[in-house]
Amino acid sequence: MTWLTPSPLSAVSPRRRRVWLGAGVLALALHGVLLTVLRAPDERTASSAAAVVAVQVAPRPLAVPRPEPAVATAPPPPRPVRPQVQAPAAPIEAAATIAQAALGHATRFAPAALLSYELRHGTALGQALLSWRPSPEGYEARLERWLDDRPLPGWASHGGIDRAGLAPLRQSDERGGRARRATNFQREAGKISFSSSSLELPLPAGAQDRLSWMLQLAAMVAADPLAFAPGESVLLPVAARQGQLQTWRFVVQASQTLDLPVGRVESAVFLQRLPEGPYEPQIDIWLDPQRHFLPVRLRWSRDNSEQALEMSLNKEPTTP
Repeated sequence: MTWLTPSPLSAVSPRRRRVWLGAGVLALALHGVLLTVLRAPDERTASSAAAVVAVQVAPRPLAVPRPEPAVATAPPPPRPVRPQVQAPAAPIEAAATIAQAALGHATRFAPAALLSYELRHGTALGQALLSWRPSPEGYEARLERWLDDRPLPGWASHGGIDRAGLAPLRQSDERGGRARRATNFQREAGKISFSSSSLELPLPAGAQDRLSWMLQLAAMVAADPLAFAPGESVLLPVAARQGQLQTWRFVVQASQTLDLPVGRVESAVFLQRLPEGPYEPQIDIWLDPQRHFLPVRLRWSRDNSEQALEMSLNKEPTTP
């Protein structure tokens, strides 16, 4: 019989083998823990050094300024508007009155006067009388004409005086002492009406009639003669015909010396209105600085200058 020699491990009982295996496992575990403990300080040191390097290398973020808190700004208070006070119209004085005109000119009116003219129409001779009566209440004006002892239609105008100068209320064409046609300036209603027509027109500031325009123009020149240099012009709204309101444009010409029936007139202010249509007359007017710039010569002419109607002062003005 052959005898087998058992191995040392197989000779150990199962219980003891379990004990030995547990001890080996424990030894291995202790060995791993010991290695971990021995390596931990080095790893911690390396991690700290890496953190320090990272802090030193990482760029610092840019500082963003905090926005200023919005401050609500109240809008500036509106500037107070000064009320425009309409100055009352000044009453006219006995000698002259200055009033600010809406057309950009002042007015200075001559004292009351009665002017006598030589009237010519072609070869016919006659006479004309211009009566000018200013007063604190307003004015009255009248032009009467005779040609070869035959009366021609006359003109009459009356009204007030405001900041624009003469403010007509009514102008009439007269024949035989009776009014035939009239132009009414309805100032409260702001319109112009005509006795021979149902047409009504708006009433502009400074509007004149067929007679008052020459006295208004004289007052404007008298207030500021230097403003009426040659080449300058002035506009006048005029109710010239029944149902018509026109803007007359007068251009200042070079001053002239006139030889009139009354005598020589030096440096007369000469203004001219050129016709603006085939049936419109040319109007020439000469104003005398020595006679309060009242008209000393007037001339209405059409294409045929021989048929011009002309008035020339032949007597010194008197008080009406």
